[in-house]
This record gives sequence, C-alpha cells and structure tokens, in this order.
Amino acid sequence: MERPLQPRIRTHINHVKSFRLKLFGGAVLEDESGIVGGRAAHRRRLALLALLAVGRGPTVGRERLMALLWPEKDDENARHLLSESLYVLRKRLGEGALVAAGNELGVDPAVVACDVAAFDEAIAAGREETAVGLYAGPFLDGFYVDDAPEFERWAEGERDRLARAYAEALETLAERREGEGEWKAAAEWWRRLFRHDPYKEPVVLRLMTALEATGERAEGLKVAAEHVRLMREDLGAKPSPAVEQLAERLRSDPGPAEAPARAPSPPISVPVPVIVAAPEPDPPAADPVAGQGTAEEVGDGDAIISTMPQAGDAIAPDDAIPVTRRRRRPLMPLLAAAAVLAATAAAVWVRLRPQDAAAGVTVAVFSFEAAGDARDAPADAGELQGLFSSAFTLVPGLWTVDATPRTEARGWREVPLEELKSAARAKGARYAAVPEVISTSPLRISVSVREVQGWTQVARESSAPGEPPGGAVQRIGLRLARAVAQREHIDVGPAAYLLTASDSAAALSHFMLGTSSFRAGDPAAAAQEFRAAVKADPLCLLASHRLSVVLTWSPEWKFKEALQAVDSGLAHRDQARSIDVQLLEAQRLLIVRHGSEAVQRFTRITVNDPSMLDGWFGKGEAVFHFEGMLGGRPEDALSAFEQVVRMDSTYSPVYEHLSEIAIRLGDRERAERYAPRVRSPEAPQYQLGVALRFGDDDERASMLAALDTTGRSTVSNVARIFSFDPRMVDTLGTLLMRRSEVDDRRWGASFRIAALTAQGKWPRALQIWRTLPPAPFDKWLVHARLAGYPSPEGDEMLRYARTFVEEEGPDFGVLNARTRDPFRAVVHLALLQGDSAEVAFLLQRLDAAEPAAGAWNPEPGALRATLRARQALLAGDTATAIRRLQEALERAPWWISAFAPLADAAPERLLLAQLLAAQGRPSEAEIWLNSFGNVGAVGDLIYRPAVERLRAQIRARRPAAAAHPAPRRAAAHATR
Repeated sequence: MERPLQPRIRTHINHVKSFRLKLFGGAVLEDESGIVGGRAAHRRRLALLALLAVGRGPTVGRERLMALLWPEKDDENARHLLSESLYVLRKRLGEGALVAAGNELGVDPAVVACDVAAFDEAIAAGREETAVGLYAGPFLDGFYVDDAPEFERWAEGERDRLARAYAEALETLAERREGEGEWKAAAEWWRRLFRHDPYKEPVVLRLMTALEATGERAEGLKVAAEHVRLMREDLGAKPSPAVEQLAERLRSDPGPAEAPARAPSPPISVPVPVIVAAPEPDPPAADPVAGQGTAEEVGDGDAIISTMPQAGDAIAPDDAIPVTRRRRRPLMPLLAAAAVLAATAAAVWVRLRPQDAAAGVTVAVFSFEAAGDARDAPADAGELQGLFSSAFTLVPGLWTVDATPRTEARGWREVPLEELKSAARAKGARYAAVPEVISTSPLRISVSVREVQGWTQVARESSAPGEPPGGAVQRIGLRLARAVAQREHIDVGPAAYLLTASDSAAALSHFMLGTSSFRAGDPAAAAQEFRAAVKADPLCLLASHRLSVVLTWSPEWKFKEALQAVDSGLAHRDQARSIDVQLLEAQRLLIVRHGSEAVQRFTRITVNDPSMLDGWFGKGEAVFHFEGMLGGRPEDALSAFEQVVRMDSTYSPVYEHLSEIAIRLGDRERAERYAPRVRSPEAPQYQLGVALRFGDDDERASMLAALDTTGRSTVSNVARIFSFDPRMVDTLGTLLMRRSEVDDRRWGASFRIAALTAQGKWPRALQIWRTLPPAPFDKWLVHARLAGYPSPEGDEMLRYARTFVEEEGPDFGVLNARTRDPFRAVVHLALLQGDSAEVAFLLQRLDAAEPAAGAWNPEPGALRATLRARQALLAGDTATAIRRLQEALERAPWWISAFAPLADAAPERLLLAQLLAAQGRPSEAEIWLNSFGNVGAVGDLIYRPAVERLRAQIRARRPAAAAHPAPRRAAAHATR
C-alpha cells in the first residue's frame, strides 16, 4: 500500500503527478511523452525507485538501500554510488521527487505515481476491481540487477505478496457477484483467477459451477480438461474426484440449469478441521543409555571455552544474573489470584514508560477508601491503586501520580477538600481520580474523575456484580481514561478497541486480567482468564484470539488447543466485529503454518487499522517464525515488534523476540534495553546472551562460568540464540560435556557436531561423539550423514531407521518424536537416493499414519510432497520435482526444529537450491540458501559448508546468467 510521507518531510503535496513508475509486468518509468530513458532509467536506479515506492514504510534508510543494491561494495563506495544515483534521479525527475529526513529517503507520490502503491491503496480501501485492473503482470517480471542478491530476494517476496493479493481480490469480486446472483460476471472473475492459478481445485470447481449456472456447460468441461492436463503434465498428479464428478454431471445433464442462489461448491478458505492430536514440542530429550566418557578426552584449542574459569571457581548463576521473584504481600481473599500478575505488570509499566508528564495530561490518583456500608479500606488498597494506574496510562498522553495525602488522618475522605485539591495541584495534575470501595463483601469499587480546578465530576464508573476485582479496576481505569482523553482531544490509541472487545463487564475484566498475566510471563494464568472471558461473552473474539496466542506461547506449544480456540471464535463470525474476525483468520493461518499468507493477512490488518496492537504482534510473530523460509530473516520482525512496544511497552512477550533479534543483529543498545524487560522464566537466557555477545573478556568468562552450573535447557536455549555463531555453539556444547550426567553430555556432543562440522572439522566432531555411550539412533549424527558426512555409525542408524519404519511406522498422534525421527530420516534418504519401490512403500506408510495428525500439523503433507519430488526426479521431470519441493517447504514444520534437526527440512532446502541453480535460476536458489541460519535451527550449521560451496558456484556463474534472466511464472504459487 502507498504509505503517505510524514508531514515533516512531505514538501511537494501540491505538485501534479508527472511521472509514472510501472512495476507490474516489468519496470518502466514514464512521463507525459512516453518511456523515460537515459541514465535515470538505469536498472539499479529503477530498482532504487522501486524500493522507495514500494517500501514497508514512508521512508527507507540509506544503509538498507546500500545493502540491497551494492552489497559487495564497502560503505564509502556504496554511499558514493547511492548519492550519485540520487543526483541523477533528482536531475531528471526534479528536486521534489525524492525527499530526505535525516538518514531516511522517500519518494513523493505526488511527483512519481507508482502502480504498485495504487494497487495496495485500492486493496486496503476495498476497491478490488480497481486493484485487479492495475495488475498487469508479476511484480518486476524479468527485471534483474547484477550482483544484488538481497534485492532479488526482496523482489521475490514482493512478487509473491502481490500475486496473492491479486488472487484474493479476484476471489472477493467473484464471490461478491455470486452473492448478488450475477453469475455471468462471477464466471468472468473466476476465469481470471483460473488463468492466474489453474492448479487450485476450489477455483476450478467455482468456475465450473458459475459456467453451469449461465448455461455454458461446454465451457465448464473445457476448464476441467485444461485443469486435468496441467495437473498431469506439470505436477504429475491425478485430478481430484470432485472435479471429475462435476465434469461427469455436466456431460450427463446437458439441460438448462437454474442458477442457484449461492454457489454450492466448496469455499476457497481453509475448512474447519477435525482435531485429533496435540502438537509435538520436541524438547531436548536424552536417549535412555547409561555409560562413561568425558569431553576432555577430545578438547579443542580454538573454542571460546578457553577463556572460561574452572568449574570449581564458577560464579553461581544467581550472582551473575539475578533472577529473583518479587515478593508481594498476599491480596485479600476476595481479589483473584491473577490480580497479582496484573500488579506485576503495573510495576513493569511504571518502570518502562518514560515519565514525561510535561508531554501529556497528569491525573492524580488517591488511595482506595471505604464508603457506604464498607467499614474499612481493603487490605491491598495499594495493589488496587497500581492496577488502576496501569490501565489508565495505556492511553498515550495520560499520566498518573500518587496524590494520597500523607497526614495522620485515616485517608483522603477525612482531608478538607481544599487540601485535596492543593495536593493534586502540587503534583501538576489537571484531573483527580477518586476511588471508593463501596463494599468488601463482595468487593465493589467505584471511581470518579474530577477536574481539580472546580472539582466537577467528568465521569464515574463502578464494578458490576460478580466482576473479578482486579479486572474491574483495570476496566474502570481504561474507561475513565477514555473519558479524559475525549475531553482533552487526545487520541485514545490502541486502548480504544480494547474497550469495545465486549459489552460484558465480566468478560472485559477477565480479558484484562488475562492480558496482565501474559505480560507478567504466565501463559497458564492468562489462558485461564481468557477462557473465562469467552465463557462470559462468546462474542468476545479478541479474548479467543489472545487465548490462541498464549497457548502457542506455552512451554508445551499447544497448537491443537490454540486451533480449537480460534475455530470456536470463528463460529460466531457473523455476529462479531469484522476486525476481530480478521485477526482470528490470520491467527489460524499462523497456527496451521501457512506462513506467507499469515504474514500478508496480519500486514493487511495493520494497514487497515494501524492502532491494532494484536495485528502488529501477529505480524511480528509470523515474520519472526516464517520469514526465514520466505526469503527473509527473523530480524525482519523488528519493526513490527517495536511498534507493539511503542503502543504498549508493558506487552512483555515481545521482548523475548526483540532481545534475540538484537543479539543476532549485533545491536548492543537494543539488546541491553530489551533483555532486562523479559518477564518469562526464560529471562536469564537472554541476559546471558547479551553478556556473551557484547561483554568484555572478563564479563564473558563470568557468564560462561554461570552457564556451567545452570540447567541444560538454559544452555541449550542460549545455543539456539547463537545458532549463527558456530564457535559459541561449540563452547556451549563443551560446557555441557564437562558434566557427569549422560543426558547433558549427549546434548553437548550434539551441539559440537553441528558447530565443528560448520568449521570443516567433521573428523573431530565424530571423534567427540564416539566418547559417548553408543545409541541405536542419534538424530544429530543422522542429520550429518544426510548432509554428506560419512560414518559407519550413521549408516547403521539409517538401517535401524529403515527396520523401525517397516515394523512400526510413524505416529503423528503422539507428542514424542521417537517414532517420527526415524521416519523423517528414511524419507530424507529416499529423497536423495531412493528408488521407486522405496518411495511407494514410504507413501503407503504415510497414508496409514496421516489420519492421526491434526489440522495444525503440516508434516504429513510436507513429507508426502518430498516423496513425490523423488518420484519426479526418477522420471527425469525436474520442473515437477521443483514444484513438489516447494510444496513440501510451504508448511514445513520447522517451527519446532531448533533442537530437532530432522524436522527442519534441510535436505529439501539444499536440493531445491541445487535444482534451481542448475536450471539457471540463481536468485531463487539464493532464497533457499539464505534459509540456512534463518529458521532458528542449530542443525543448519551442519549444512553451512555445502551451502557456502553452492553459493560460491552460483556467484561464479552469475555474470553469464545475468545476461539471460530466467522467466518467472505469474501464478500465485510461484517460488518465493
């Protein structure tokens, strides 16, 4: 979508659009007289204009432009080339075409109109017909920039995004015409979508149905025949029974058809699944083997561990990284236990939010006091006051201060009014919040807000019968904050949609308690409160959404339950708010791991409603977990997560990902800012990571000493954070191998296998592994064997896996990976060297096991596509093999692959890159090579040497290939 430039840099809004940048179907710059040529039309300068016109924000940083367009130049040369390009463009387009704000650059849409920006704007505004009229072909089709693989990766991602948006717009138009009974118009839209993607069965069925409704049965049969031909020739697949049955009906019933009121064919959206199994967490698990042996027998002189103190001198972890639990005095029995977590979140908010009262309106908050039939103030009046303030200050521009008079009187009710007003004015407050406890059995609360000057009441809110007190205080605080904001003409911001999440006070209170628990790092308590909110009001879809989020954040990764929460909410979609339905639909895509679509859906939400905090959080989650397989990096989620922080800095779950991103980027300032704000039990691993990444020698040695005595899971998670640094992973593996527990040592050896292999030291890695007690199957050693590192043990383990599969097969209905890893290994081996009989046998095993898998689990379908790719290779059909591998990777279950190397689809990714490179498609091959190291899998280190060899080969051939760029398909399922 076209993002308007910020007012501070938009200086040419009165200019008439005199240039047109057309990026659909190629890259052309036009003015009134036709196509612009000369130096301004140089490929790299057109690429620069494309980046500025289609960027994710109003401006793009100079460093990012330099990295995308001149990656092989040093900073000085790249900056000079960028300045030269800007000079040439400004000379041809005019000084006002490009605008700058500090280190940021943008293009003024009033001077240079872009078809892609207009397309995005039309999509966001719901003008689908205008949008599809602008789509003249794939984004930058056939356009190539020499020696700029990062630009190519960006272009591929945009190309896929726009193709999907175009398909969705066509679908919307077709369904709209169906709903209006305009079958001829609907058929034309379906036909255009069929031309765009002729492989999608639901589209074929909808087009055939629409043609039948208009009496054009012969045309419907032609569509079916074309679909069948393409499926057989391009994909090597049989047509679906539904298409064949509909075609048979059209052939056997040639009479005139009566147009149905609505299409009977299946919808294109993902159907509601039958949930069978729970997700597989795949945590580090030891093989049940006892034995002896130590890592010291095969030490390495170049490991970082050489700087670490001896274990006997190690600093205790609590001394190195304080991980203390804040003591709280118990709440009164009538307060819900979750209010404790809410109070913790309130304390976090007080620490994190910049205390700049001069920039907003200050509200003085007095203590909670008894009134009416209440004899005494509640024992935890201070907790209630903190909860109220935490909710009140969710509105940007509002600040609260404690103005309780410090007198000998019992409370503010016994203080003269003038003294109360004086106390508020002394705090610089314009308003005063006056809370009262109406009764303590049950606890009932009422709060009024008054203007300090005349003590006139602005608004008053009370808790409802049965409403949980902790949530009631927050709900009241938020509603009163909105009243003050409206009076002061302050934008309520992201708090606005929270208040409209439900008409039920009880539901809203439970919802806010759940949010507070999630902020405090307790997903179990949060889930309990969100369930209570949904029970109180089934139409509170925002609670259903956040319930699904916390379930995926639980230590067990409860994808099955998360999907149930989403589907339960969507059952009420007809009565609910549109934005909440959109959130649940996007969350559903994330849960079932349709990564690219999830990113696009959440992005659309943030474009349509930038105040939607959950949209930004969902976008960040989708990008962080999926962008690595889509040609991007987890670090690309930085902007979305930081937007969440700007909207609500107490939303502490984002700080886990922000800390990891900062460590990966080498951004010390961000890392030191975000790591201390992590509120979950995993907080120590991020603070340790910051010290190891940025500390001096003494600090790093101290942190390593602390890790030497921490639990294995903490060490493992630090290794995951540092999966980009094989030396650090090797050091952490060495720490674990120093221990006496076989389980610890086995995991240490696993990390060392990955780290040493990445450094070209496979013999040493194998020697280290042999110091452990023998095991019938070790997924890390098998992973190395599949990557091309031979060992007798690895061969024997693959034979064991083959026998295991023959006798038992996989079980997709259990959490334990014991049955899956052998099957994964055999499938990967079959992909690389299996014959047709082996592939057929594995497909039979897969068909028998798949019914136990839930809809959240994409692995059976991914493994089937892998085996179909091998069938295509055996038939000499490389094109089909590529498409099958893309299908296998589209929903690869690598979300849980950090410590599950056989689940990260590494063989498929490398083979796909090899096939694409062999076909002269280097840019697409680079996308998959870049996925190694960007999916959070420690096992990817094992593939690093092979990835670098292939990357070097591609770059060596790049100049010759650049002269003849490979054509790209326009279909929505084209390579990402």
